[in-house]
This record gives sequence, C-alpha cells and structure tokens, in this order.
Amino acid sequence: MKKFDSNFYFLKGLEAKDLERYQDAINFFSKAIEFDSSQPQYFYERGLAKSFSDNDEEAIIDFSRAIDLSPKASKYFFMRSLSNSDLENFEEALKDLDKAIDLNPRISEYFYQRALNKGDLKKYQESLDDFNKAINLNPRDTDYFYFRGKSNYFLKNLKKAEEDYNSAIELDSMNIEALNSLGRINVEKHNYDAAINISNQSININANDNNDAYRIRGISKLMLGEFSEALEDFNWIINANPNLEYGWTNRGLYFEKMGEYEKSIEDYNVAIKINPKNSLIYTNKGISNSKLENYKEAIKDFDNAIKLNPKNVKALFCRGRAKLEIHKENLSVNNYNRVKKDFDEAINLDPNCSSAFRNRGFAKYYLKKYEDAVEDLTMAIEKNSLDNEVKIDPSDFWNSNFWSFYYRGLAKFKLKKYLEANNDFDKALKIDSQNADILYQRGLTEYHLKNYDCAIDFFNEAININEVEPLLLSNLHLKLAITYIKKEDYLIALTEINKSLHNNSNNWQAYLHLGFIKFLTGDNKDNISQEINKAESIFIALNSKKFFKELSKENLIFLLKIYEFVGDEKKIKEISKYIDS
Repeated sequence: MKKFDSNFYFLKGLEAKDLERYQDAINFFSKAIEFDSSQPQYFYERGLAKSFSDNDEEAIIDFSRAIDLSPKASKYFFMRSLSNSDLENFEEALKDLDKAIDLNPRISEYFYQRALNKGDLKKYQESLDDFNKAINLNPRDTDYFYFRGKSNYFLKNLKKAEEDYNSAIELDSMNIEALNSLGRINVEKHNYDAAINISNQSININANDNNDAYRIRGISKLMLGEFSEALEDFNWIINANPNLEYGWTNRGLYFEKMGEYEKSIEDYNVAIKINPKNSLIYTNKGISNSKLENYKEAIKDFDNAIKLNPKNVKALFCRGRAKLEIHKENLSVNNYNRVKKDFDEAINLDPNCSSAFRNRGFAKYYLKKYEDAVEDLTMAIEKNSLDNEVKIDPSDFWNSNFWSFYYRGLAKFKLKKYLEANNDFDKALKIDSQNADILYQRGLTEYHLKNYDCAIDFFNEAININEVEPLLLSNLHLKLAITYIKKEDYLIALTEINKSLHNNSNNWQAYLHLGFIKFLTGDNKDNISQEINKAESIFIALNSKKFFKELSKENLIFLLKIYEFVGDEKKIKEISKYIDS
C-alpha cells in the first residue's frame, strides 16, 4: 500500500509538472517522498520542478539527495550543474559536468553545457575543446555552432567565429543571435554593406524586439555616411527601449559625427544615468567635450572612464591629449611628463595603439624634441594598420595618419630635413588634397630649398581653397611677398603684403617686410622707420618677449642695414648684440 501511494503521488506530480503547475508538482512529489524516501527519481523530479520555479538552491538539495541514492546516474549531476550555473556557481557546475561526462561521454549536451560554463569563467580556449566534442557528437545543433562562434570571437579568432555563425545560420536561418553576431563582425571588419544586409535579414525575422539588429544597421549606416537612416535606427531603439543605454550612446555618436557636440553630450548623460558603470560612455563624452575645447571637463570624463576601467586605452590617450591641448602653447617639462604618463600607460597596455604614439609624438613636438617626435610619429604610422580602433573620419585628429605625416613633416622641417619633410607633406596631401595648412607648409619647404617658383605655386594653391581662415590667408600672402622679395619682384611683393594686412591688420611680420620692401625700393627714411616701428609695437603688444630676440638671423642682418641707413645707433648696438649671440 505504501509503494502504491508513493507511486500514485509521483505520477500526479509528473502530470502537474507537464502542465507547468510546478508548485502542485512539488507538493505531489513531497507526498511521494513521505511514503518512500528511497527513490532517487522522486527527489530528481522534485528538483526539476523547483528548478523550473526558479528555486535553484532547493533544487540543488534535491538533486544531491538523488545523487546520494544513485551516484551513477549522469543526468542527476547534469541537472545539478544547471542549477549551479543559474546561481553562477560555475566552478561547482563544472565539477558536476566533469562527473556527468565521466559517467556518460556520449551525450553532446553535457559537453555543450560544460563549454558554456567555461565561457562564463572566460576560459574560452578550454570551451572550444568542449564545443568541438559536442559538435562531433551532434553536428546538427545550431546553438553549438553559435556559442562556439562566441568563444572564437572572444579569442579574436574572427574568421573562425564568422564560419561558426554561418554554420549556425545554415542549420537555422531564423537564428537571430547568430545573424546579429555575424553582422557585428562585419562592422568590425568595416564591411558595412554586408552588415546592413545581415541586419535587414534579422529585422525581417523579428522587427519588434531586435535592438541589436537596429544598432548594427545604424552604426553601419553612420560609417557609410547614410546619416538620416542611421538616426532613424538609433531613434527606433530609444523609442522602443528608452532604458537601453546603447540607444542613447549610439545616437550620441551620431551627433558627435555631425559636429553637434552639445547634443551628443546630452545623450551620453542620459546613457550614464542608465548605466553609470560604463567606461566607454564617459570616454565618448570626454571626446565630445574635447571637440568643444572644454578640456577640463573632458579630463573629468576621462578620469571617470579610467576609474571604471584602468585598462581603457582610448580614455588614457585621450586624457593625455586633452592635457596637451591645455599646455601645448607653453609646454613645460613638468606638464610634459604628466601628459606623457598617460600616453606611456596606453602604449604599455596596447603596444599597437597608433593614437597613443601619435599624440605622444605631438607632445614631443611641442616640447621641441623633434628627433623624438619623429620616432613616435613613425611608430604611429607603422602601427596604424594594426590598430583595432574603428576609424570614423580619415582626417580625424585623434586617429588618422594624416596628422602623423603632417606633424612628422613639421618636425623634419624644424630639423631642416626639407626633402624628407616634403615627402611627409605629400603623403598628407594624398589623404586631404584640399588642406591649406599642408599646402602652406609644402610651400615653406620649397622656399627653404630655394625653389621659389614652386613655393609660389603651393602658396597660391592654398589661397585658392575655399574658406581659408583669415590668419592663415594673411600668412600665405606674407610668404608670397617674402618669396617675391627673394625674386626681386618688389611690386608683386608689395601687393601681397597689402593682401596680408587686409586679412590681419595685426600681422607684425607683414609690417616688418613692408619696411624691407620700402628700403629695397629706395623709399625715404621716415617711411621705412614707420613700418619697422609699427611692426615692433604690434609685436610687443601681442607678446611679452623682446622683439629682436624673436627675429631670424637673416632678418636681423637686414634690419641692421636699415638702421645703419636710418642712422639709429641705439638700434644698431642692440641688433649687433643679438646677431653676435
């Protein structure tokens, strides 16, 4: 009668469990155990019902009782491992799975679950071995390939991950997770058109609850310059799920790309409220503040990013860059060391980070360590193809080789290696042929090489570019004037000087060379002195330095001739002192 009663309640428990009436099932199994506590399957089934009720702690107790009664039943160990996994007791789960596999090494699910647990413990290489065994036992399960792809992805085996995701999709064309993961890899490989096509497939399967697909498609369209469509995808995520941080983060990236930095900061602030522990959001916000030249605020953002993730390479070199922007005009050794520390740490964490080498090179340039600057900028150029950062804009100050070539050219110019400087400026011009600053520098190198006609061509090419800033235009016309002076074409030189002053009436060098032209064309002493004195007075008003100390030796010698002509003995003595020193 006792056995009959226990079996009766056991069968009733199975019936309730099948109907997903788990609490009723637990009650029936408990009744069965009251009548007969020697049956391991009673504890096992009650453990299942508790597990399905999200009561894994009590489920583990029942699975353990079942194991005590039947220590050779592999499924008991397996189910206890699942409950331990749900409780994130991954090491305990692995012990159970090891035992289950020892008892029955022919069940693919055991290897699959052990692989998942190893993945949870970030033992991705070990997980691959188990995924391989699971697939050998059952090559038709789409999840096996999908999750093996994830392990390969985390191990940066992108090609193998891509193959696994494709295999998962071949087995189940409706596998949205595999489609989205495949789309993500294509984004990382900059195959944006392919990523969009894959995302469209995923959205066609599920258009209402598929944030990852809209995110991948939006990022891809952003990179391809399809801005309005990218914004639509990011807005879709925000409208459908306003509590998802990445909707706001990605729209913040959109606004940043469009140069609407205030709006990008607003979106990043919303994302931070949702998840204040995400280092990347602070990094992005810091970049937007840097673009607005709010460098002190940017440094606070990068500080927060680094506090959350001390290995955030991008935040480190961006913080160094922001510090450099604050101090670059008057970079002391102490400030340089503080700036350099961030770049050094970024390079130690990622020796292939081209941006860290690039920005450290900038710092060395501003400290006038030109040879050292050339060395770092060369490393930046070499490392750029190895750098894992996504490049949004080819002329972006933070990432592009454009600026490495430009600043390496400037450093070589300072070292008087004019031909080498020309090579770098030419490489920069291949990236941005309409950059007036580069054309200006290119003209200067030709001037110093005494290729005056070539220099004139470059200066004129720069002037003819649309929307050149007035200060640069003023300097371009000034350099044209100086070049024409060298060619003894004083009439054109005078025209260029007037154009220089038209764009910047405070260009003291223009007044200085206007005085030179008047001297060379035989003007009277008063007119010559008037221009030289005006140059000196403007210089003193703009700078706290001594006028003659800042002039080149060539200009000092020319001024000496003028003052000898004018008969200013005081100026002659002062200039002679600087020439001798």
